[in-house]
Amino acid sequence: MANSIRMITSIGLLLMLGPASVAPLLAQATVSTAEGMSFNIYCCGEMHRQTIAQTVEVTQETEAKDLRSDKDFRYFVEWRKFEPSLQTELSESIIARNQQLLRRKSENASVTIFDGGHRLVNTAATCCIEQLHDAKRKQRKSEAAVTGDLGVGIKLRVVAYNVACGQWATPEQIAGVLKPLNPDIVLLNEVPKANPGKEVEDWSLRVAEALELEYVHVGTVSSANHKAPKWADVTGNYGGKFKSVLSRTPLKKGRDILLEGSGWKRASAVRVETEIGGNKFAVYSLHLPGFAHHKTQPTQVKAWEGSKHKSLSEHIISEDASCNIIVAGDFNEWTDSLVMNSLSKTTQLKNAIIEQSIDHILYSPAKPIKVLATKRDWGPKNLNPKNEKADGCLSDHPWVWCEFEIPTRILSGKLIR
Repeated sequence: MANSIRMITSIGLLLMLGPASVAPLLAQATVSTAEGMSFNIYCCGEMHRQTIAQTVEVTQETEAKDLRSDKDFRYFVEWRKFEPSLQTELSESIIARNQQLLRRKSENASVTIFDGGHRLVNTAATCCIEQLHDAKRKQRKSEAAVTGDLGVGIKLRVVAYNVACGQWATPEQIAGVLKPLNPDIVLLNEVPKANPGKEVEDWSLRVAEALELEYVHVGTVSSANHKAPKWADVTGNYGGKFKSVLSRTPLKKGRDILLEGSGWKRASAVRVETEIGGNKFAVYSLHLPGFAHHKTQPTQVKAWEGSKHKSLSEHIISEDASCNIIVAGDFNEWTDSLVMNSLSKTTQLKNAIIEQSIDHILYSPAKPIKVLATKRDWGPKNLNPKNEKADGCLSDHPWVWCEFEIPTRILSGKLIR
């Protein structure tokens, strides 16, 4: 690398970092080598002199890719310019007066080297930057107009939790356990609603407010038609086993989906839609009967064929192909069960929860979504092996959590977050 720097004894170098808009002024610094040779660096935008060393490193890396052979070096030494295949022609006359010797781009930088000793016409440099940006913008707009362009990934944290009708904890206690997870979407099941005649704030809304999640949708179907007083919360103000979705992004088209199949009646999922980073999501919160608590687990496919999970799969596979899907809640099926494997195979959804559990988070892996981390935790139950209400348990289920990375989407040249 030192060889390539020593050869460049009298040139101007223009560095453009990132996709920022064109700056009207150029920062300039002179860099000297150990051999006493020097050259100028012109930087677009605000760039402090202490970062010049990093600039030189980027320059060296770029040259390493472009001056690969001894032949390239010999050509440069003899003719004081780059071999023709490495040159880029520009038509603007003002740039032509300061001939561009080399232009190369990497992920986060563009390096342009001009002939002209220790001076560079700022107008030429600015014109060069504008040309690069304009070409890039046009390309992005063209691509986005057809399919949409993918930008930098953003985090999406999803929690699913069976809260046991609020029998063992208040909404604020539930939120206190979930708060450190910083969730963007919370999918609750066995959620109680206000009992008739009780003038109280909605139970799910109280959880959402404590988690600073603005949007809430609560279903209208109680699992197995359970209700108070048997299935009431700790205060007696709430009861039932409903499903709800709490979200940081707006929710729309919320509806209950009643599912047919074996097990208790009135089994359902709540479905909503939201948009995150320009990506459309269909989100399901559910509570279904299954075989997890049976003494023997089914091995025949008829268990799947007659299940409510298969009924659910028919709704999932009918979703629009452009839609990302998240399905989470209490499936009452073990992670490796015949029914869960059949559900994943039929819907092409992947289970983010890989340890043995009956609570799951399924997602559509065909989309550009990565799973960064998962977690399953009983919370206070870890201090209470007997699972007794009096010892402060929050639920008879653990919460499950997953952190995804999803791309932002650029439509018509605009980045959507």
